[in-house]
Amino acid sequence: MMLNEATQRRSGRISFLLLICFALCGFGLVAHADDYFLDAGDVISVAVLGQDKLSVPSITVSTAGKISLPSVGSITVSKKTVEQVSSEITKKLRVVMNEPHVIVTLTAPRPREIFVLGAVAKPGVVSLKPGWRISEALAAAGGTTDRPELIDGSLVRANQKPISLDLAALLRDSNHAANLLLQAGDTMRFTTRTIRVTVMGQVQNAGIVEVPIGSTITEAIAAAGSPKPNAGLSRATLKRGDGTMVPMNLRSVRPGDKNLALQAGDVINIPEFNDAVTVLGAVQKPGFYPMEDGKALRIAEAVILAGGPSGKAALTRVSVQHADGTSQQVNLHKVLRLGDRDSNLALQPGDLVDIPELRGVTVLGAVLNPGTYYLDEGNTARLRDVVALVGGISIKAETSRIILSRRKASAPTPLVSTPSVPRTADAAPVTAPVTAPTAVLAVAVQELVDPSLDETVLDGDLISVTARKTPLIYINGEIERPGPYELKETDGLAELILKAGGPTVMAALSRVSVTSANGAMKIVDMHGLRTGGSKPQRVLEEGDYVVVPKNTMRVSVMAAVNRPGYYPIPENETLTVGDALNQAGGPKERARVDEIALVRQTPQGATTQILSLSKVATGDLKALNQPLQDGDVLYVPPGKVSRSFWQKFTSLISTVGVFGAIFP
Repeated sequence: MMLNEATQRRSGRISFLLLICFALCGFGLVAHADDYFLDAGDVISVAVLGQDKLSVPSITVSTAGKISLPSVGSITVSKKTVEQVSSEITKKLRVVMNEPHVIVTLTAPRPREIFVLGAVAKPGVVSLKPGWRISEALAAAGGTTDRPELIDGSLVRANQKPISLDLAALLRDSNHAANLLLQAGDTMRFTTRTIRVTVMGQVQNAGIVEVPIGSTITEAIAAAGSPKPNAGLSRATLKRGDGTMVPMNLRSVRPGDKNLALQAGDVINIPEFNDAVTVLGAVQKPGFYPMEDGKALRIAEAVILAGGPSGKAALTRVSVQHADGTSQQVNLHKVLRLGDRDSNLALQPGDLVDIPELRGVTVLGAVLNPGTYYLDEGNTARLRDVVALVGGISIKAETSRIILSRRKASAPTPLVSTPSVPRTADAAPVTAPVTAPTAVLAVAVQELVDPSLDETVLDGDLISVTARKTPLIYINGEIERPGPYELKETDGLAELILKAGGPTVMAALSRVSVTSANGAMKIVDMHGLRTGGSKPQRVLEEGDYVVVPKNTMRVSVMAAVNRPGYYPIPENETLTVGDALNQAGGPKERARVDEIALVRQTPQGATTQILSLSKVATGDLKALNQPLQDGDVLYVPPGKVSRSFWQKFTSLISTVGVFGAIFP
């Protein structure tokens, strides 16, 4: 009996020591245990002095906030301190034993969490550390995504109204009263103050967007999905809520410009940019060429886009016709050949660049190599230089008669209409310029050695060296073999043309000109040569100069065809849409053949007719067989063409006038 009592006393001392250890451990784990309320997830120990079977070294509070103990059963510990739980267990054990000594210790506190949500870098759950304030929790969440002055913050705590946070103040001074001490379960919400603006036009996702207060116009455009490739950023507009319209060149805007801060209700509009210029004449690829938004397109760059000038381009006589009807001359030779940047004109939207062809200097008669020669525009050519160029004067030359004739365009003369060029009843007669001599100079061969008497030769001049005995007739222009020909007295104009190999396919036989030695000119219709009809018996005289002109009636086939350019309308024949497309190599693979535009000049201005070739496969050839007129333009679009494009295209043609009159 005494042994049992001694053993019990020794066991009691051991239990007491364990209880003290548990208490000390618990005190070390949790500071301020008297302020700590147990809840689900907390791990506690329960020590009953002298009753090892009733002691529990570790027990976790259930999600229901309860624990279960031997001889005690289930008790609720949630929202209670360890002292309160210890008192409750002691009270229940008094039913089964005398003066129980119970110590409850918090051995592993539950995780303490807070929630940081909204405009932070890493929103979500954050483990709360002792002594943390708002600034520490915000730093653990990666900080705010916008400037603090643009952020609204609030603290939500259980059973309390939300507390508004002065974020800028507490971040500026961590000791500020606004930097509150946090509690487990707190929720902090941060939201960016925004405004609503509308972004319209050429952006990926046009519509209403929300942007932070103080955002710029570029940030709003970025929120709308960035500009489209054809966006006219240099012509953007900003409409304020009071109706004020502010033009904006966004090409020159730098991010963060203060004068671009947006206001609620602002409307940003970015229009479509489809400005273009036209390059026609003596270039490799005549047609329309787009301009880049915000970037000047100079005439040299436009000509390079058109494939560069052809070998016969008259670079010193380039003209630029503006959309407002004005025009100016440009010496493109200085730009392309001499590098003169000051002459490199900046083009305007709708400009038409016309590069004429060199007419050449024609040397006929008693020279070794008669023909037409194209002079270098960069150098001054003298009469003796040209004579040397053709190999010199032959032994048959009349040394007192080297004739230099200079020609220029005179007043247009009406031409006879043909069935191949249908016109409206009230349309003006088709005209073409006729050349007439403005200067005739006779020079003796011996005078060529005197520089003071050596005449300057210009493009388009005619030099004829008269033979001494054999009378020659000179023929030039659209014939197979231009040059001098000896004729019998009974030979006429028809015989001369046939001796020269006959007319080319480009010849305008209805307008053959015969210029006599005294400068008088007559126009003769020799169309019967080609058709087998009657041929006028025009008798030629010594010194006559015959020119078979080029047929200037033509149409332009542009854009999505394999060979864009100009194509002639044969005299007294019909050129149809199908003929013109065939000569242009046909439409390209992805051309929109159901939207081909036929642009035609009328006295009232240019008209546009849309032709569809989609029914040709079914035998409907109406569109293909439509006859064309001089100056018509066939535009085969490579893709969908907007209505605004056709309006600009028609306006451009109206400004320029009939193409046949531009290119004589």
